[in-house]
Amino acid sequence: MSNFLGTAAIIIVLWSVRNWLVHGLRVVRNREPWLPWEPRRAVPWGAIDIVLTVILLLVLANFVMGGIGWVYPDSKTLKPADFSAGLQMSLIAGESLIKVLAAAGAVVLISLRLRAAAGDWGWQPTKLWDDFKLGLIAFTMIVPPVYMVQGLIVLGGKWESKHPLIEMLKKTPGGELYLVSFIAAVIVAPLVEEWAFRVLLQGWLEKLFSGVHSLESLLVGDQVASEPSAALLVPTPTQENPYGELSPAEGTEAPVVAKFAEPKPLSETSAQSERERWQAWLPIGVSASLFAAAHVSHGPDFIALFLLSLGQGYLYQRTHRILPVIVVHLLLNLFSMLAVAAALVS
Repeated sequence: MSNFLGTAAIIIVLWSVRNWLVHGLRVVRNREPWLPWEPRRAVPWGAIDIVLTVILLLVLANFVMGGIGWVYPDSKTLKPADFSAGLQMSLIAGESLIKVLAAAGAVVLISLRLRAAAGDWGWQPTKLWDDFKLGLIAFTMIVPPVYMVQGLIVLGGKWESKHPLIEMLKKTPGGELYLVSFIAAVIVAPLVEEWAFRVLLQGWLEKLFSGVHSLESLLVGDQVASEPSAALLVPTPTQENPYGELSPAEGTEAPVVAKFAEPKPLSETSAQSERERWQAWLPIGVSASLFAAAHVSHGPDFIALFLLSLGQGYLYQRTHRILPVIVVHLLLNLFSMLAVAAALVS
């Protein structure tokens, strides 16, 4: 296992250097962005939907954790170090269940209330293979520098990383506990966290900082009758600023508007000011900061995770599709869990 991980790490680093050189030279030579802007309309949901999602999460947490407390009555009095393997597995599985149910519930409720389509949620089945390959390339360009920063902080600053799952597995090694932890870290976390921080939160922040939406739209959202296809939205030539206007393609009509106004499209415009540049990065910075804050209990990990989230935010901002960022997150957690398995075996 250790030899495999060492070989894989070398291959990933070499691939990372290759991709940085190839794509960096292209960016400099052609004076183009790292990723082309792909037009889409602004997300239909408002701030109230984010608040209700958090409330749903808390309600589910109270219900599920209450059930675990009923099964394990001593869980409230025991210290975490004294938890049995069964209680630890129940807590990990319960936390994953809460996240999945909250995310699924929010998607269903928002989709019913505002008629959000698959494209609004970052899902485009026709580009699955392309998005998977993009995620692989992004992984090699984002993760190795993040690991390097993490290593410098841990080794140079002598600041020990303490991920709760990893610490739990070190204290209570076991096949069943590892399997539950693996599912939580490699499958549930990438799916739910990228949906929450990139699609739901960053999508709304892009709408907020664009400065072109009404207060009603920002607070309660926009209900639409149909989703405009890519053919309906034509980006302007420069492909730099994501907050200009899109115009219907020649010979097409705008989609039908339902209860509220149609969400205004996000696009790029030829007239780009420094303020507009910051408008594009503010949603990424805010969502990355909140993502890092959610992991502040992991020791110095939040610093590296902030950098990771900046890369993830940029990747989502350019494509507005969820699969590439899920691939990056999944592979990061996969290698981390395999490293833990190698350490436990040795």
